[in-house]
Amino acid sequence: MKAQMMDHMEARIVKLESVTEKILDRLETVERDVAVIRANYATKADLAAVQSLLQGSITALQSSTQGSIAALKGSLQESIAAVKDSLQESIAAVKGSTQESIAAVHASIAAVQGSLQGSIGAVQSSTQGSIAALQSSTQESIAAVQGSIAAVQVSIAVLEATMLKWFVRTGIALAGLSIALSGLAFAAAKYIN
Repeated sequence: MKAQMMDHMEARIVKLESVTEKILDRLETVERDVAVIRANYATKADLAAVQSLLQGSITALQSSTQGSIAALKGSLQESIAAVKDSLQESIAAVKGSTQESIAAVHASIAAVQGSLQGSIGAVQSSTQGSIAALQSSTQESIAAVQGSIAAVQVSIAVLEATMLKWFVRTGIALAGLSIALSGLAFAAAKYIN
């Protein structure tokens, strides 16, 4: 009878050891999975850094574009001023000639001014169109990045919830194992006494 009880207790101990080893193996697997997940997924801090870098790049690009537009306008105004000065000198030189020559010079001045105004309007229109297209593309890129960030944050939240559930279940299983081991130890002590 005593030998049978000892055999029964040894069998239970062996079974509990097997269950304990399985639980430890599962914990090691979870630790490896968590390490892989941390290595493959960006953290919230990484996403915030990427968003900050994009915002800085957009700001720098807008500043550079505005500076280029201002420089282009300044260059065009200087060119217009130089042409006007040259035309005025030509007018002064031609004033001594006939009225027909003066009329022809005036017509040339008007044609040059019209051409310059048309060129200025075309450049301004093209520049404004490029700025609008750039701003639209930048806004679309920001929206796409923000959508990706939101999707990753949702995935991280789901993963955290799943891991929390698994840890709670593992804790409950370990608590049950601890209670079983305590009961077995109590029974063994009672049997020995």
